[in-house]
Amino acid sequence: MADLMHDMKGVCEMTLKIIVGKGKHGMYASWKHDEKHRFECHACKMFPGIRDPTSPLPWRLTKDQLKIVNERVCAMWWPHHVHRLAKRRCSFFIKSCRAWKSRDKLTVFLVILPTCLRGFVPAVHQSILTIAYALRRLEGQVVSADEAKRLGVVPGSRVIKKSDLPDIHKDLVRGLVMMTGSLPFSSLKPVLHHIVHYAVLTSRYGSLRFCVILNT
Repeated sequence: MADLMHDMKGVCEMTLKIIVGKGKHGMYASWKHDEKHRFECHACKMFPGIRDPTSPLPWRLTKDQLKIVNERVCAMWWPHHVHRLAKRRCSFFIKSCRAWKSRDKLTVFLVILPTCLRGFVPAVHQSILTIAYALRRLEGQVVSADEAKRLGVVPGSRVIKKSDLPDIHKDLVRGLVMMTGSLPFSSLKPVLHHIVHYAVLTSRYGSLRFCVILNT
């Protein structure tokens, strides 16, 4: 199965919950897994620096960092026909209802998190950059009208070279490995596995933005 929008919705929600943690609103209010994650890391001898209950979690934004990334989103200028993801000085980092649509979460993961997390949670941020860059390349590019005519495609549509797909696939796998190694494993969603197949499915069916592939 490959459904880019809903796959990335699940991945975005998973990432936001882990890096924000306990909050007062929306999906953050029900967060209660920090002690479980500390125990898992201790049992599996991972992240030895967090065995002390008072030590900070390497994947968690501090209160000051959360305030900064929230201000970064609130200071953004939003183009026409794009849903504003910040309102009354609260972005989706504070109130998850600011990004309640699946397409909003796609924008959050591919556009906002790669830029607004700059300087914070470096391991998680680098994994998001790697995955987002690969996914953006997987969408292809719009070519000129003459080039589209030469290729036999509708002018204005996106095209991608099949020769680029193997490198994109490697970057997707690399990004997934980085993400699974920088986040607590018990909170990882199985939907992450779908991303491994994106490059292969693109070579068979074209851009995944325009189709949902089932039972492949």
